[in-house]
Amino acid sequence: MRRLKAGPGIDWLIAEVIPETDFAQPIYGDMRTTAIVVAFLLLLSGYAALLLARRVTSPLEALSGMARSLAAGDLSQTVRLEGTDEIGNLASSFNSMAAELRRSFASIAESESRYRAFVADTTAGIFRFETRAPMPLEISEEDQVDWFSRHFMLAECNEAAVRMLGHRLERDILGMDPGVWLPRSDPSSTEAMRALVRSAFQVASLECARPSRDGRMQWLLASVTGVVESGNLVRVWVVLRDISDRRKAELVREATAVVLDAAGLNGSEAMRVWVLIHEQPDGTWGAAGQIVRYSDLVALAQEQTANA
Repeated sequence: MRRLKAGPGIDWLIAEVIPETDFAQPIYGDMRTTAIVVAFLLLLSGYAALLLARRVTSPLEALSGMARSLAAGDLSQTVRLEGTDEIGNLASSFNSMAAELRRSFASIAESESRYRAFVADTTAGIFRFETRAPMPLEISEEDQVDWFSRHFMLAECNEAAVRMLGHRLERDILGMDPGVWLPRSDPSSTEAMRALVRSAFQVASLECARPSRDGRMQWLLASVTGVVESGNLVRVWVVLRDISDRRKAELVREATAVVLDAAGLNGSEAMRVWVLIHEQPDGTWGAAGQIVRYSDLVALAQEQTANA
């Protein structure tokens, strides 16, 4: 719009009208182009961000899956990720950890196999008593004897232990209390229990004479190791050896000495002395239930000396 004065009486105001579409259309076009470019750039950056995120998260998901597998016990899992960045180093560390776990578990399995083979093949009886309630070691001796008898149970043993206690199958004695080894009704077993308590369940050699299931006297030599945690007894390992033959041999030597002394002989003069150790039913004693008199033993010893 402008003013035009061409002469007297001519004072015009000249306005130029341009349609909106004529001047706005280029602007709108530029705006559309800009919007398209911006949208394209946003899509491109979003796609790039997605690719970058997948590049970062995919290895992490693989590592997370491997960690779950390891936690579930599947040690065969490995992650194949190449690179020298942090994620590649982390994957390499995971694979090294899995390999170390496999070696450790293989070593543990081998050790357990050797342990099982040793326990199965040894002639000693091996017991493991577990507790239903940990036993404080500061309580009195009488309370410890009672606690051990009531709250500990046989959790594991070998075949030698089963036979030693006069049973046939392991399941026959699993879950039983320590009375299966030291009957509380037997005075010597009770005294052995007290000795265990006084030693804090750490005994290298503990001898106990107990009645066997068939009524015969049985001598057992025990090595006991108690496991203590936070001042409480939680587990007891027992290794038993049946020394009945050795103890009976000692009785034989003692009886032989008595017979030789009764006959007025010494060991070099006697040709042979038999001593048979057999427990007989009440009312009979001697060999095969027959009474052997002192005079008969003396006469037999003197006769063998004369014939020597």
